[in-house]
Amino acid sequence: MAPPRYLFTARVLPSTDGTEPRIAWRLVGGNNHEIGRSFQAFADLDACVEAVRHLQQRIGHVEADTTTSGSQWGWVLRLDGEEVAVSCRWYRRVRESQYNLVQFLAVAPSAGLSDAVGSQPARRELLRPDYVLPHHVPDALIEDAALTQDLPADRVAELTAAEERTDALTEAS
Repeated sequence: MAPPRYLFTARVLPSTDGTEPRIAWRLVGGNNHEIGRSFQAFADLDACVEAVRHLQQRIGHVEADTTTSGSQWGWVLRLDGEEVAVSCRWYRRVRESQYNLVQFLAVAPSAGLSDAVGSQPARRELLRPDYVLPHHVPDALIEDAALTQDLPADRVAELTAAEERTDALTEAS
């Protein structure tokens, strides 16, 4: 079994200010199951690593809140009033959510850092245009479902270039 560790992933997140690839972290346990993830994504790997180290150093100062979505439960951690980590998924029972939070708090301070930046595999529910990631509700839902799916940075660059060419052709005609 591998030790618990932070994985860094390149993601494309829906936003009103563009779709630049960003770096987020995920904390996985020894069984490779995700325990929690960063609340926000960062502009580069260095900022993401710094956020992880800051969380590890100040884990004793976090405030945990239970969140709910209808009949499902999750958690969010705040440090100095700002959200820093969230549960990786919704749970059917509040005790399952609390157990997951305890596991996160137990391994977060000593978990190692991965050496590589990967991209998360696309999840089926992310392909639905009405899907909203837990804890990340955009101000306005974007109609293009592709923007909510995780993509490698080189594919994002291709799509962005193609979109810019299409926009230029549309404006020219």
